Amino acid sequence: MERLCRSVLLLGVAATWASTAPSLFAQDYCSLKVHVVSQDGKQFPTNVVVYEKSGRTIEKEQTPPEDALFCDLGILPVKVVVGTKGCHEIVVHDVRNYWQEPYTLTVTYDPEHCIRELPPPPKPLFSVLFRISGKGGEWLDKATVSFEKPSLKQLQTDNAGRALLVTGPNKEILGTASAPGYVSKNFSIRCSKQGEFENVLHLIEK
Repeated sequence: MERLCRSVLLLGVAATWASTAPSLFAQDYCSLKVHVVSQDGKQFPTNVVVYEKSGRTIEKEQTPPEDALFCDLGILPVKVVVGTKGCHEIVVHDVRNYWQEPYTLTVTYDPEHCIRELPPPPKPLFSVLFRISGKGGEWLDKATVSFEKPSLKQLQTDNAGRALLVTGPNKEILGTASAPGYVSKNFSIRCSKQGEFENVLHLIEK
């Protein structure tokens, strides 16, 4: 009887070990797959970066038809950044990772809007966007931007208080912003090189 009990006990231990073995031994798997498509659902080469809570950064490139694979992540949420810096980057925060549960993150990314093959301008340009607001910070439409130096045509703001001036670099621009019921305000801008600039002017009520 004692020998029989020992046999049963050994069989029970073996059965328990067999049932728990898959969870005790790690299995190869990829934690995260990032599938990036355009608006028409097609894949294209693009950059994908994953940031772990520990500060570790993993950068991969999606190369169709293959997705970007991140196979050695932990179980803490990660941040995923898709696209080119400065061109409609998409950031997905707190993407969850679960033990031995691969996850596919699908992202629709449209870089075409900011990647344009335009002919270069005949000469360097400097763009100034004037933004005119009132005392409470509200944008003033139909405000006037006048120029004393150089002599340029007046500009009028739209309903978001914006007016755009495009000129050449290496110029000093002097002028005045005004609107009905507000005190005019002078401005001075130095266009030292090619580029873009925003000039926000706050007008005070009379």
